[in-house]
Amino acid sequence: MGFNTSIMTLIFHVLFLVLLLVALAFLLYMLHRGRVERRKMRRLIDRLRLSNSKLSRYVDLDDLTAAQSRRYLVDRIDRHKRRETHALLYVDLDEFKTVNDTYGHDVGDALLIKVTDAMVAACRPGDFVARLGGDEFCVFLKGCDLERAGRRVIRTASIGVCELRPDQSMEDALNIADAALYEAKSKGKNQILVADQDVVLRMRQKQSRPSAEEVGAALENGEITYFVQPIFDLEQDRIEGVEALIRWVKPD
Repeated sequence: MGFNTSIMTLIFHVLFLVLLLVALAFLLYMLHRGRVERRKMRRLIDRLRLSNSKLSRYVDLDDLTAAQSRRYLVDRIDRHKRRETHALLYVDLDEFKTVNDTYGHDVGDALLIKVTDAMVAACRPGDFVARLGGDEFCVFLKGCDLERAGRRVIRTASIGVCELRPDQSMEDALNIADAALYEAKSKGKNQILVADQDVVLRMRQKQSRPSAEEVGAALENGEITYFVQPIFDLEQDRIEGVEALIRWVKPD
């Protein structure tokens, strides 16, 4: 009986030792697998970081030229605090459509690349060129007021210049620069025009004009009507005709 008990005890110890070894082997396997998975995860994270960095650079760059993208311009101006005055140049190539129409889009693209390279090469550290679309560009001049913003370009282009104040949005500054650009083109192109108070005033007046939708609604609401008044000849003492005036009478 005692002998059988000793055999059973030995078998129990052997089984316990086997189970312990199996558990230890499984634990070592899991630790090894965890290290392998962590290494894979680190490599994946590194690849994702590299991909995100490349993707960020890709979306921040124009897909044709060496210029920055409009997204980069918005991020640089509207999402960062500004404590100094900068300048914006709104650049539009004159008669660019004729290049595409005459020589083809490949030549037009090559010209855009050359023009962009020239503008980028002329920038100082901190300045950058952003392509807004087509043949329109925006040059950001860091820490540059209007007294230092004048710049002559070799290729024919019209440029509207405005200040970018710390409290000003990119869209408002671009609108002002665009208004100066429009006047530069209307004055014969191939010139630089700085947005002064008169340019801003004319732009605000244009913005305050009623839209086609507002005029249409006024017609539907009966707010636009006409008045007739006589044209009287004092010497002949008689009515020579009438003058019809169209007026928009608003409820206010």
